[in-house]
Amino acid sequence: MTDILFRNFAMLEPRDGALQSGYQLLVRGQHIAELRPGAIDDAGARVVDLGGRTLMPGLIDCHVHIMVPAMGGRISAYPNVLPSFQAAVAGDVLRGILMRGFTTVRDAAGADAGHREAVEQGLFTGPRLFVC
Repeated sequence: MTDILFRNFAMLEPRDGALQSGYQLLVRGQHIAELRPGAIDDAGARVVDLGGRTLMPGLIDCHVHIMVPAMGGRISAYPNVLPSFQAAVAGDVLRGILMRGFTTVRDAAGADAGHREAVEQGLFTGPRLFVC
């Protein structure tokens, strides 16, 4: 897996709620390898210029239901919706959750271990998923 080097961003420091500039961030695999002010030298890294945008820690939501949209918002419709359609909608919902900045969610009812595995194996683009 290629290293990713993020440049040109304002970093949100949650402890003091302030934006800080002049940092670079190196991600290796799924882990932050280095964060520091100034330049990070990693010739093999893919460079991502964030264009001055804000970089912040991922959000966590402890109560989501990724299956509800597939049923028109009604849990009672569950038996009448094809499982393949439910899975397709769940994949779309998970991607939307991640794109809104949530990197970890807990599905309080509806999702199962298969959804979590689909995210972990890259079949769905989504946040880290905990299922009840």
